[in-house]
Amino acid sequence: RNDNGSNAASVPAAAAAAVKAALAAEAVGNFAKSRIHCMEALKHTPGHTEALLALARMSLASGQHEAVLKLLLREQPQMCKSAATKVEALSLAAAAEEHLGNWDDAVTHLEAAAQGAKTKGQASGAENESVLRAKTKPGAPCLEDVLGRLARAKFRSGEQQQEAAALAQRVLEADGAQREAFERALAG
Repeated sequence: RNDNGSNAASVPAAAAAAVKAALAAEAVGNFAKSRIHCMEALKHTPGHTEALLALARMSLASGQHEAVLKLLLREQPQMCKSAATKVEALSLAAAAEEHLGNWDDAVTHLEAAAQGAKTKGQASGAENESVLRAKTKPGAPCLEDVLGRLARAKFRSGEQQQEAAALAQRVLEADGAQREAFERALAG
């Protein structure tokens, strides 16, 4: 038993249950309920990564771009360094920077996310992106998506357009489904 009289073994279970409920609420767009469950999970397990990532995703979806950056870069910077959360956290930070028009910062985050995704793929023994995608959780950014966004951010930054074009070509050769996303990005 811990100092508040509850069973210490129940703390991780309570946090896991709260996160499960938070993710279910997030999936149906009930962000208010999801936030309540995330805060409950964080009360039981401060720094719970799934709860923090859910809060960042919901802030991004709600247009609270500065809140995403504050959470991931200033309050919880370990999220952008941990192998388990690096790719998603940096992808979320980059998305916030993209929405704010901070293309150079987006490039920095996406380059680190791409490196993290490549390292994660090598560590998992994935021989190609489809195998890596199958080994990651649903909704997690895959390497091709990160590289596609990186090419767009480099193009938008205005200083690295030739490098962006070369990267875009490599991504298109690896994943033709990215063509529509590139065409929309370059048109907008």
